[in-house]
Amino acid sequence: MGLKKVKHLDKEELGDLYEGNMLQLIVDLKTEQVFHVPSSMKHIDAVCELLDKEEWQINKKEAEHLVSAYIIIENNIVKGMAIGHSSFEARFKIHHSIEQKAEAEILINNIIRLSKQLKEVA
Repeated sequence: MGLKKVKHLDKEELGDLYEGNMLQLIVDLKTEQVFHVPSSMKHIDAVCELLDKEEWQINKKEAEHLVSAYIIIENNIVKGMAIGHSSFEARFKIHHSIEQKAEAEILINNIIRLSKQLKEVA
């Protein structure tokens, strides 16, 4: 299947909101890439796909650079975000540092900023 890299929020992402108002993402801090997690998928499944491994094959150390995130969007207006709290972090008992969360937030804010410039969201 392959997860889609996100550079800005297009109709594909905005049309695939989890629970109606949350865009699911995985941020790869090593590559500084952000991936869209389809609403039909859990973050843990997206991590397995990114690492090309089954869940039981993944160890905590090789996955710590991946950070889950949600952008909360209502009527194409960005209302907020949540970073580092998903099935993935819970399963592997990963507690991201403040620095990791801040880095993920910067990458996501860059996407939001570009999306606002392109008038995809407000």
